[in-house]
Amino acid sequence: MDKEQKKRKQTVRLILTETLMVIAVVIMVVILLFIAMGYKVNLSSSNWGLEQSGLVQVDSIPTGAQVTIDGDVLFYRTNMSKMLTEGEHDVILTKDGYELWTGKISIKSGVLYKLDYPRLFLQDRITENVADFDGGLEFLSASPNRNALLYQKKGDSGWQIMNIGSDNVVINALDIRKLIRGEVTGFSNMLWNHSGEKVLVEYQNENYHDFVLIDTKKIEASVNLTEKLGMNFSEIKFASDSAERLIGLENGNLRKITIGSEEVSSVLASGVEEFGNNGMDIVYKNDKGEIGIYREGEKVNLIIGNMDEKNTKITVSEYLGNKYIGLAKDNEFYVYSGNNFPKKDLGDMNTVFHSTLEFVPEKAYIWSNGRFIILENGKNLAIFNAELNTISQFSLENEHYNWLDGFLIGSVNDGNVVVRDFDGSNYRVLSPATDGYDSVITENNKWLYYVSDDGKSLKRDQL
Repeated sequence: MDKEQKKRKQTVRLILTETLMVIAVVIMVVILLFIAMGYKVNLSSSNWGLEQSGLVQVDSIPTGAQVTIDGDVLFYRTNMSKMLTEGEHDVILTKDGYELWTGKISIKSGVLYKLDYPRLFLQDRITENVADFDGGLEFLSASPNRNALLYQKKGDSGWQIMNIGSDNVVINALDIRKLIRGEVTGFSNMLWNHSGEKVLVEYQNENYHDFVLIDTKKIEASVNLTEKLGMNFSEIKFASDSAERLIGLENGNLRKITIGSEEVSSVLASGVEEFGNNGMDIVYKNDKGEIGIYREGEKVNLIIGNMDEKNTKITVSEYLGNKYIGLAKDNEFYVYSGNNFPKKDLGDMNTVFHSTLEFVPEKAYIWSNGRFIILENGKNLAIFNAELNTISQFSLENEHYNWLDGFLIGSVNDGNVVVRDFDGSNYRVLSPATDGYDSVITENNKWLYYVSDDGKSLKRDQL
């Protein structure tokens, strides 16, 4: 065999070797890519094949909880992630000195499931007395940012605002006497803005039905909107986080209210019976049964549908970049979602959810930065979760409840603060308390505040 022939054979072997190595690397990369995407070979199936798993992300407060899934104790602790097969899985979180958390999750192939809300409570909590109310309280309301408590002592004409954002609480008096007309024995509605600095209060007596915007940081900037603007509003909602803009309903007419300039706009929509808004994106139902949408800057309102039902509730929200419209027609509940609000009709959006509720809602609102649509009627709640497009329906023990954080509902049952997750699960009994007042977990997750069981003091438990 001559040298040329040997050289050619060596070249062929080298090319084959390198080709096989490239093919092996490509195959390895593909395999690793499929593994990273959650694929695996199912050997237990009669038809062997690839199955794609889903990814669960498990967070907890506090972190460092041991995770058990379907009876298997995992090596990693929260916060952590793990691939799971499609279907339902049982999850248990435990931590020394804390009550356990249990739940069921439903995994879908190729989808991230964020289990980001479990909270574990200390079993032996230190309780401190924060303030005394010898005569009791007229009301106590917690701000949505969980940094303040607004309250009024019985027999006191003024209010107090308590800053609970740090360990050392600060209490300031709020003189509201000039804002309230006539004798008031209670407030029919109290709505905080997102930052927790302003409160929209509605009250009614023999002579007046007023809306008052209270600035808890600068009481002199507060204003009785009904008196100042000379208009009889039946409903007012925030149209900006700063509360600089509001939406008011006056004799069926929707109007924009600008606080700084004390201006009221011309009519945005007339004959309005019900409305919901996200900023200045407003969806309403009029007395003709039409569903309309108003968007600032557009010359003409768009009619996007019809609703003949008498009992209707409307919510408008945004979550993770998607727009949402929730429509409750009697006890039929629909959720529409899309990148934008309709330009023609509701068909421009996807119907992502429809369900028949167990009750007819009397109230609807948005919570947790648009993640939840809450429908309520007395003790009955239905909570739509935009993260999963699912709904949970359950009943509370009492009508008064509030959100302790973004995911946890607090109420009082048999003289104790009780809590449960937004889906009604993980019912836990905490501390002796009085019904009718808010309880709250501070933003730094260090304290649980509540009114004592005799109603005459404010307590806090270290978490």
